[in-house]
Amino acid sequence: MKNGDDNEMELSKDVNKQAVNYQFKILYFFGIIFIVAGHTDNNGGIALFNDWFIPYAFHVGLFVFASGYFYKRTRQSNIIHYIKNKFIHLIVPLYLWNVFYGVLVYVLRYRDFTIGGDFTIRNLLLTPITTGHQFAYNLAGWFLIPLFMIEVCNIIFRKILEKLKIENEFLIFALYLTAGLCGAWLSMNGYNSGWLLVLVRMLYFMPFFGLGMLYNAKLEKIDIAPNVIYFIIVFILQLAVITKYGVPVTYSASWCNDFDNIYMPFVVGTLGIAFWLRISRVLVPVLKDSKLMNYIANHTFSIMIHQFLGFMFLKFIFSLGNKYLSLFPNFDWLEYKTNIFYYYLPKGIEQYTILYLIAGLMLPLAIAYIVGCVKKQFKKYVNRDLRKSTENNLN
Repeated sequence: MKNGDDNEMELSKDVNKQAVNYQFKILYFFGIIFIVAGHTDNNGGIALFNDWFIPYAFHVGLFVFASGYFYKRTRQSNIIHYIKNKFIHLIVPLYLWNVFYGVLVYVLRYRDFTIGGDFTIRNLLLTPITTGHQFAYNLAGWFLIPLFMIEVCNIIFRKILEKLKIENEFLIFALYLTAGLCGAWLSMNGYNSGWLLVLVRMLYFMPFFGLGMLYNAKLEKIDIAPNVIYFIIVFILQLAVITKYGVPVTYSASWCNDFDNIYMPFVVGTLGIAFWLRISRVLVPVLKDSKLMNYIANHTFSIMIHQFLGFMFLKFIFSLGNKYLSLFPNFDWLEYKTNIFYYYLPKGIEQYTILYLIAGLMLPLAIAYIVGCVKKQFKKYVNRDLRKSTENNLN
């Protein structure tokens, strides 16, 4: 698999070093579609088993699970290099794009847009850590801070266990699950705001990261049940959950403010991941050669950061139609300029929501392509200067 941009999600970097794992590429493909669709009205105009597995219950955990899956114990030989690499590929671009969106919000203030927070030092440096919702347009980037924290804590913790000659994956998963249960308890008792939210988010994701490592090391080799049997088991377990609550259950990973007990967030998250993990395996022969699927899977970072800009671009098109062509007469200009979650639908037809899903994918992919081209040209320029400098020194 090609790396794509250097700052893409874990899949784009780790799988490149070995044979392409198309099952997980497809899993990333579905995961990012669920995230974008979940940020629109009517789930982006699509319904992929939503009546059984609500994407909000598992889609972010799915990315953490995949990151854990691709973790390699060999990286513990150089912890500093590992943390530095994660910082460069996750945190640096997060903050660079945060500056971009801060400037965008500041400029749009002159066009009467009130979406997003003020262009302040706090929103530039601190709020990306505490909530990640500072400028609204890049609010989905909140996920990167807890992911980075888990990556750092995991390698340090595993290095300590390595020194103690403890490398039992089941034990490590049990410890991570315990951390997640503690995080859910903190959330249920009101310790989920400010800097405590940073901690609770990380604790919530730890079981999914641990499950990814456990699946890679132990469970994948025994995950050989026939598809019919596998799906029957998953659906029976999910039906038991639905029967308990009367409806499919979901939880807010971004705010961790709706947990009703300490274990159910991990049960429904794991069942959702298990379902789409096997769906991804089944679809490998069908989708592995799809250029669109591969491109989307390789550029999840860009989609995660820029999806709301894609939504706004579509609303901008609708606004032009309203202003200059007398189209879309019920377009709400006040909502357009004040509410990031306003989605105009011509004649209120819900099926138009799919246009937001498409825009939330395509514009970020275009940005990723442009950034990739700029990086490529910059590297060529730097390499050319290095060659000239070397030749001059030799002469």
